[in-house]
Amino acid sequence: MQTLARTSRISLVLLTLGNTAVATLPATVSRTPYTTLIVSVGDAMNGAFIADAEVRLPSLGRTARTKWDGEASFAGLSPGQYRVQVRAVGYAPADIDAQLTGDSIGIHFELERIPSALDTVRVVGTRTVSPRLQPFEARRRDGIGRFLTDSILADDKTRSLRSVLVSHFGGITFKDKGIVSTQPSGLMGDNECPVLVYLDGMQMENVDRTPLRVAPQSGRRGGAGPQPKERVIPDLESMRPEEFAGVELYSRSTAPQEYRPLGNYCKVLLLWSK
Repeated sequence: MQTLARTSRISLVLLTLGNTAVATLPATVSRTPYTTLIVSVGDAMNGAFIADAEVRLPSLGRTARTKWDGEASFAGLSPGQYRVQVRAVGYAPADIDAQLTGDSIGIHFELERIPSALDTVRVVGTRTVSPRLQPFEARRRDGIGRFLTDSILADDKTRSLRSVLVSHFGGITFKDKGIVSTQPSGLMGDNECPVLVYLDGMQMENVDRTPLRVAPQSGRRGGAGPQPKERVIPDLESMRPEEFAGVELYSRSTAPQEYRPLGNYCKVLLLWSK
């Protein structure tokens, strides 16, 4: 410590690092049996005085509040070490141990502001799924088939549903008014087999374009009979991806039981509209 003239004012300057207070305390020799402690409080950012800050000496149970000029004082203190605590609304608290040895000692606190922004809040939402799509979501969680969700489909809204299916599901092609899947067959090359299509749970293949069309019967002059049924698939070229909530693709063996195909189909495509 440094000894000053008796008439010199002792100054204690508080340096704050976060909530940790570091102080330097020049000392003086005093013959006066009592000491007055003067505490000034300012803003660490701009140096402005902080009024109505609470200053406490917990060992004595004494409390004072700073006035408009940011100062509070305690008179009649016996020389010795005291814990000084400062609290102000909107600022981080500060504490320091001060050794009082002179007629009067001044301590200056510079308080750091507490950021006004609130802590980051994570909002967890619950997605509401319509009853019609609940089986789709359950199968997607099981992960047995291949799936396109509404978010994936929305990203491809500049294209047709047909082009989205071709780009996301390798081996799927459109041929002869039907959807086919190319299956490897070893040394014999690749074979093509039809894909069964459902829209909202309803089969969309093997539908009559014309329920009944009259045509001459073979071997009979002037006779007429029903035209064979014509295989029709949904017009996926005109459908937009953003109109659908989900798409599922399964092999014949992994398709859900209610959609498992009969006949020579090798894959099942399930389309779910919004």
